[in-house]
Amino acid sequence: MTTYMGECRGHLSITVHLKDSSYRPQLSSQSSQIEEDEEEIEEEEEKTAADFFLVAKANLEPLFRRCQDCGGLIDPISMEWIQIASALSVKFQCTECKVHFRWDSQSKKGTGKSQVFQLNQELPIAAFVTGTPFPRLLECCEVLGIATPKERTMRNAIRFYGSPAIDRVYEEWETDARVTSKAFAPQLIDDGFTVRMRVTDSNSMVDKRLRENPKLKDIEAQRDFWHVQKPLRKKWWKGMKMESCPTLAKWYKSFFNHLYHINSKYPKREDRPLALEYVRSFVKHCTGKHKWKKDEEFKLVDKCTHTVSRGLRKGPKRKIGGRNQKSLKECIKEDSEEYKLIYDMLFDEQFAKVFLACSAEAGTALCESFHSMSLLYSPKRFHCSAHYFNRKMKMSVMHHNSLVFGKIIGERVEVGDCLLPRKGRVAISVKRKMSKGTHPWRTEIIGQSWKLRDEYESNRFLKRIGAPDDDIFDVLMVEYGKMLRGEEGGHDEDEEYEWDSDISEEM
Repeated sequence: MTTYMGECRGHLSITVHLKDSSYRPQLSSQSSQIEEDEEEIEEEEEKTAADFFLVAKANLEPLFRRCQDCGGLIDPISMEWIQIASALSVKFQCTECKVHFRWDSQSKKGTGKSQVFQLNQELPIAAFVTGTPFPRLLECCEVLGIATPKERTMRNAIRFYGSPAIDRVYEEWETDARVTSKAFAPQLIDDGFTVRMRVTDSNSMVDKRLRENPKLKDIEAQRDFWHVQKPLRKKWWKGMKMESCPTLAKWYKSFFNHLYHINSKYPKREDRPLALEYVRSFVKHCTGKHKWKKDEEFKLVDKCTHTVSRGLRKGPKRKIGGRNQKSLKECIKEDSEEYKLIYDMLFDEQFAKVFLACSAEAGTALCESFHSMSLLYSPKRFHCSAHYFNRKMKMSVMHHNSLVFGKIIGERVEVGDCLLPRKGRVAISVKRKMSKGTHPWRTEIIGQSWKLRDEYESNRFLKRIGAPDDDIFDVLMVEYGKMLRGEEGGHDEDEEYEWDSDISEEM
């Protein structure tokens, strides 16, 4: 039996013989198709532009057979390959001109004794600013056989050069973000605004901190509805796995659709008690009761919110009035474990408290979006000290701001969208795909790291020549500059004026 799997680029056809387990892909030998592939490769080569490339050592050895000056043969015995972290150096001697040469795979940067190969410093900083963990990076390079600096060297580069560079770039970007925000919202910034309401998740520690703050205690606290319904969803999933709840899965979408509908229908604070009773009316609806008498549990509601449809009956679908009518779900019995589970969820005091305080108009989606950025740079599965966590949060802020402002000024545009079915809801959301954002702050951090290396080298030079650690050297340089500009008399006049003032005070 043969099954045709498909084609790739018009010439690769894979044939699978199910009886023969040792199959291999077969390439068709069409010259026209091969020429098309070669043209595609040439086009890709023309578009390729980068500063560094991966080159195998075996491909470098043939390049050092002859001297680059006289063309003479190079003595293979004199060749010496030296690896300096990610860089490679080759020392050799020509057999004819007798000159020693040295070739380096990378250029050096820095001044004085602080000169290092470029990638030995930029590689760890680039990994840090893109959120790549060092252990994963080293494992990847080890599998591919790529030379990298040691982990201790990489962490020292981040500590002495990367972290201060992040602080400098963040200060500049924070200033630009504030200026840009004022430019896009001048009226709001000039007139001022008052925060009357805050929407958060059900975090008791955050609520306590905000209540104890005298500036924030008067702000109304509301809950994000997604965090309100999340505990109910977990309990429902747990109940569906129980053998005593066979029909609970059939009511899953109906329950959460009803929950979302009631929450959005009654956004005002004065209508929330009514909304809570409508949510709790689901315990009546799932048992087949759509009207009831008011009692202690239902003081405001005596019937379901939905309209009664004609022709909806138990059993298979029936054709009434020229349309197919859906059959009702199997009702839940009041003495079953399923009814008890639903009743306990809806009549829980904690659920009533958070539902009455939840917001139907605002949510924490933007905060969750930023939270995903912070997890990109500082995932929870990796331990991070406070020193580096502060820098990672600054990078997440710059990442988020660059994406937001890129969308505002029109650099990021929508390139596609797709339908995203949401679990527990009939409504289908649209997930929009935006173009890739640019992050120039990463390149700026690498540039600042080289400036810091030069500054550290100048400080080390002053220590080597015995310069004092205090500001005496700076004071002497100021006085020397005044002397060159002919300002020697200025200091004497100041002293004379001070002496005269002291005499006048005594008199």
